[in-house]
Amino acid sequence: MKRLCLMFLVVVALCLAPQVTSAATWPPPVLPPPAIAPVNLAKDLVAFEQNGQIWTIWGDGSHLRQITSGWFSRDPALSRDGRWIAYSTWDYGWNQIRIRNLMNGADQIAIINVAGFACNPCWSPDGRRIAFERWTWNGTSYTSKIMVISTIVHGWWWLRQPTRLTSSGPDVYEYSPAWGRNNLIAYTSDEGHPHRFTIRATSNMIKTWEIAGVDGYNACAPTWSPDGQNMAFVACEWWTWTTTINIVSANSTAPTIGQSILSGGDTTYIYDPSWAPSNQIYFICYCFGSGSDEYPSTSLCRVDPTTGEINDVLGAGTDRWMAYGDTSVSRNPFYHK
Repeated sequence: MKRLCLMFLVVVALCLAPQVTSAATWPPPVLPPPAIAPVNLAKDLVAFEQNGQIWTIWGDGSHLRQITSGWFSRDPALSRDGRWIAYSTWDYGWNQIRIRNLMNGADQIAIINVAGFACNPCWSPDGRRIAFERWTWNGTSYTSKIMVISTIVHGWWWLRQPTRLTSSGPDVYEYSPAWGRNNLIAYTSDEGHPHRFTIRATSNMIKTWEIAGVDGYNACAPTWSPDGQNMAFVACEWWTWTTTINIVSANSTAPTIGQSILSGGDTTYIYDPSWAPSNQIYFICYCFGSGSDEYPSTSLCRVDPTTGEINDVLGAGTDRWMAYGDTSVSRNPFYHK
């Protein structure tokens, strides 16, 4: 009986005791934002053209490497895994697109003796095909179309013939193909808008997507995000030639000029953006007039599309290493850690 009375008194004492609320549990603490892993720029391999030759550099500005020599070469295009590079050249006096193995230096001809001349290649996601521009003379002027050819050599390479991707008229300009992970090929076209370029995306010969141009702007030089969900491109205000890098969602059914993440202003021309696996966008900038505090005179730069931070990849001494255009970015197969 005494034990039961003692237990009763303990329970009553606990019930009547003042309740203590821990400040550590309410209100809930404000936790710091999760740490964002720093971008490892060394994982990006960037190709560009300088003085008629192809060069590569790591995204952190190290390991500058000359790829071609001799005759004029341009339009570098890295395969998705970074082990191969396609480029256009006038080696030996005629136009061709060549493919080089960056791991061992082996070189082969991919395209030669097409009607007109071939340039500006880009790789399919699986590396088995290349899209490129073919320029031909129509009797009064040159026009360009998007063509596709296999990179797999069956028999004699000079017997292979490219197939035409689009079915536009003879006076339509099409150029700057970009092949995304979503298997869409985006390219610049003036079809329906003579001398006012818009961007179209085509899959299996069917026009499936188009960026509607805004009055006074040309849209060109598309590049897909690594996941294929977004596309960046250059928008140019035609009466001032002010250039910006804009981004649109690939899931939009009626994409517009998009959101501008970078403007060249009055003194800088921006062109040839390329979206890297690190989510950085590399581009060429050319400063004219009085110059600019943000950009070197002419160089390879990059911008973070999330923060807008701009950096010069080539660093000091850009007067000696002036990059002129045609950027391409891939995963860096030479980076091991």
